[in-house]
Formats: sequence, structure tokens, C-alpha cells
Amino acid sequence: MLSSWAAQAHELDTNKFKSKITSAKTAVQFFSSISDSLPEFVPTKYISNNFLHKGGYTVPQSPIIYAKPETVIGFNFLINDIDADGYNRDSVNVFSTRTPFTDINLVIASKKEQSFNTIFTANIKPQWNIAFKLLRANGEGFYLKQNMVNNNLWIATNYAAKNSRYQLFTGAITRTLKRDENGGVQNDSLLRENIFANKKLFSVKLQDAKSKRGIRQAFLTQQINIGSKLNADSTHRNRYRLSVYHDINAIRSFYTYSDGNPQSGYYQNVLMDTNLTSDSVSCTVIENKMGFALNFGDDFKWNIGAGYKHQYVETYLQSEKIFFNNYIAEISSMAGGKKLSWNINAAYVLSGYNKSDSKILSSLYYKLNAHTKIGANFNYSRQLPAYFFMNYSSNHFAWQNTFSQSTFADVSAILAIAEHKFLVTAGAKYFYNFTFLNADALPMQYNQAFNLAYINLVKNSNYKHLHFDNQISFQHLTDDSVLRLPALIVKSSLYYQGSWFKNALKVKAGTSVTYYSSFYGNAYMPSLGTFYLQREIKIGNYPFADVFFCMQSGRLKINLIYEHVASGLLGTDYFISPNLPAFDRWLKFNISWTFLD
Repeated sequence: MLSSWAAQAHELDTNKFKSKITSAKTAVQFFSSISDSLPEFVPTKYISNNFLHKGGYTVPQSPIIYAKPETVIGFNFLINDIDADGYNRDSVNVFSTRTPFTDINLVIASKKEQSFNTIFTANIKPQWNIAFKLLRANGEGFYLKQNMVNNNLWIATNYAAKNSRYQLFTGAITRTLKRDENGGVQNDSLLRENIFANKKLFSVKLQDAKSKRGIRQAFLTQQINIGSKLNADSTHRNRYRLSVYHDINAIRSFYTYSDGNPQSGYYQNVLMDTNLTSDSVSCTVIENKMGFALNFGDDFKWNIGAGYKHQYVETYLQSEKIFFNNYIAEISSMAGGKKLSWNINAAYVLSGYNKSDSKILSSLYYKLNAHTKIGANFNYSRQLPAYFFMNYSSNHFAWQNTFSQSTFADVSAILAIAEHKFLVTAGAKYFYNFTFLNADALPMQYNQAFNLAYINLVKNSNYKHLHFDNQISFQHLTDDSVLRLPALIVKSSLYYQGSWFKNALKVKAGTSVTYYSSFYGNAYMPSLGTFYLQREIKIGNYPFADVFFCMQSGRLKINLIYEHVASGLLGTDYFISPNLPAFDRWLKFNISWTFLD
């Protein structure tokens, strides 16, 4: 896909964007206002996310939906795949502000879990903006060996010449998640028989294991706009006939794992060092890309573009260095009018390690009337499995495989009726040569085709000040031998929302319940930092209930939430991965303050 910033950053120059903070990342989000539900303290608001964080930041949760790991064309190592809260380039915003903007967000919770999140942006000059965003979280968890520290920071700056002929966007990202790995509780029956006991007294499977994962990233995009403006009227967008851009992106991702007792009996194999496990894997990718976009139209905006990217890769496995190259061609087309819009992106690897890998992402939306839109999405890819499945070496696992390309397709239709706060998405996913970790946490490829049918419903309603928001997902696998997911996922919120004291104080208070049906959830392997297949323990079929009270006065927001309030009262099977229970009830206090000068 063409750089989203390069294709759209010129929108920052229009008058309507000058008066407030705005992001140039304007991907199709027709339905974002439909699910404006209660505030939460982690960015997992919708059930489309893999991680509901019922274990806080410290407990990995078995995925409850399928999220394709190969999200981009080209090389993919597949490390950091469970770092759901980590910053990446897509989370870096382009801003233009009249006055400095600061937002400070603090969360204090049980078990010494704290989270501090702040964002700041200001225009140094009318054409030059700087911004940064910081997140730091830490906690000790309810069980032994669950200490965690999560650090995230991005800084960025963007510049646009007065005539918008030249634009620049550059930034850097760093994120690190350090965590004790306890391998789960030693005996599940301890929880079931001693639900109200001090969980710190329960024995765990690993006593001296730790993991660390993260990324370091820097990027720079430049764009030159050539040709006459399609609109000379200052009240309209200033759009150019030709935009040429150059993008450089360098990213290093890593995962380390250590265990002072590798012969504890937890691992099936000890391959190198019987006294100390000290595994390290990292991947450095440097991308250099050039491309162009042709923009047309007035009432109906349309652009077509193409790009060429060179991808240089270095992987490090236990100090062994391996080099790769990829040469990738990309094309795209985006269009939008009052009624119809579409988006098509395609990429193909011309040569290199991932030669002949291909991907197509497309969407089409039509506005039936002021309140109703319909749409369709089609995604297709044929790619080599992530390098992690092909080659890996550590103290407890080692393999070399020559898997074939995997085929994935996803077709869906969407209906949104904003007036009734209703959204339905129905579709099917197709898999062939699906790659996974088996019950021994070893990679395998399933050389048969299977399908996943799904329906996602969002229906929000209210009567005066009483609101009832619902999200429901139905999933059906034609073959669950290599992929297992719950058939039903439900998230419902019932709450009061209103204004008190002559509209001086906005209040939201109520309850939220999350539920998914029982299934053989994937188990977590700490030394690999990812999940593997198992068919011995079922998880799910347990309602997680929270209560909350939120209030806002001006730019000050204060939220209280009591999570998992029915812990122990609705049974004890609240495991979110085999041997890994969710947290007990815990109280969170959140304060957020926004400054506009």
C-alpha cells in the first residue's frame, strides 16, 4: 500500500483541519461512531481484538478470534505477536494544532499495577508540528512471578511548505515489555478449591524465568507535489495532480528469554546449556521505498499510485546472522464521493526470499441514504509462513523447515444503519497450507483447505438516559484440528449516561459483561513467547462482569472500574489460557486531564 501519510497528509492544509487536532491517518472508518461504549483502561475496546486483558498486562490470553499474523507483504519473523499494547508506526499520528495540546492519563489499580499515558503536540510554526506519546505500565500480578514493566514512546515531527509543494514526516518508536514468566499455576485444582485464598501462596511451574520483547524503529517520509491545483478556491481542498514520495523505514524487533533452572522438568528438551537458558532472537529490517500518486477529481476524489520497495533483512538466532533481500512492487487506487468509495491495494514480491508472495486488499462502500451504508471487503494473500516457522534455534526448541506458501482469503459484507446504531458484518475466511504450532509446540503445515464463517453484530440502543450496547460474534470452523476458536463471543454494557448540575458534570455508570463459549484454547509457551495447540483443557464459558462509574467536567475525566466483580461467585473456571487464570476482582482508578495551552 502507498504510504497512508504520503497519500493523505495534504489534508492538513485545509481550513477545517486548522482549528483542531487532527490525524492524517484517515482510513475508512464509517462505523467508528456506532460503538461509542464505556471508557476502558486498555486499548481493547471491541471484541475484534485478540486480547481482552482479563489478566491485566501480565497474563497472555489465548486468542479468541483469528488475526492473520502476516499483516504486510514481504519478510515477517513473527516475534512480538502478543504485545497487544505496543506502539507501532500505525499509532504515530500527524498533527496540526493552533495551540499546544497535552493529554495526561493515569491509572492506579490493585496489585501495584499502574499506567501513565501522555500525549503532547504543538506547532512550532504554522507549517511545522512536533509531537510525542508516552506509555509506561507496571504491576506485580495476583500470582507469583507476574511482575511486568511496559515502556512505549514515540516522537514525531511533520513539516509542510506554505504552498504544500513539499512535505516531511519523520519519527522514532521504542517499546519494551519485560515480564516474569511463571508458566501457569502448578495445579488448577488449587484455585477451584481455595478461591478466596492468597494467590501468592500458590506454586507456579517456573520460578526463575523472564522474557523481554520490543522494537526500535525510525522512519522518514518525504513528498513532493507537482502540477497545478485542481481547486483554486481556498474553501476547498488543495489537491495536486501528481505526488512523488520517498520513504525509509528501519525497525529492529527482538525477543529474549532466560531461565535459571532449565532442568526443572517444564521443558521437553534441553538442547545446549543445562545450567542456564539464555535465548535471544532479533530481526532488523531496513526498507527503502519510492512511489507516486496521481490525484483527480473535485466532487468525486480519485487517485491511483504505484511504489517500488527494497527490503533488507538481518536475522539473529543465538548469534547466528542470516541475510535476506526482497524487491516488492505495489499499486493502489482510492476513490471517494458522496455515495460511492473504494480502496484497492496490491503487492507482489518480484524477487528475494519471499519471491512470488502476493497480497490484495480491497473494499467497496456505498451510501444508500443519510443513515445507511453497505460495503464489501475482499482480502487475499499467498505468502511464505513467517520465518519463525521455518527456522528457529534455542535452548529448548530447534527446527528447520521448508514449508510451502500459505493461501488466505477473507470475503465479507457490511451493513451499517447509524440511525439505529446497528452494524452487521458477515463473511468467510479460507485457509490452505495453514501453519501452526502443534501440541509439542513444534511447527507444522496443514496441507488441506478449511473455512471459518463468521457474523459480527453491533447493536446499541437507549431509552432516555439508559443505554444498552451489545457486540456479538458467531464463528464456525469447518475443521478445528489445527485452529480452535470459541463459537460465540458476547460483550454487553448496560449503563446510565447523563449530565448533572446544569450540564456541568457528565456521568456514565453501569456494568459490562464479556463472555465467550468454551473451547480448547491455545496454551502459552514462554520460551517461544507464543501460543501452541492443545486439546486437554477447555477454557471459556465464564462471564467476566465489571462495574464502572465515569464522570467528566470540562477537560477533566475521572473513572472508577471494579473488574471481575463476581470473582469466585460465578464459579472458578476463569482461566484465559490453560493453567493461566484471569485476575481476581480488582479496582482501577483513572484520571485524565486535557490541556489546550
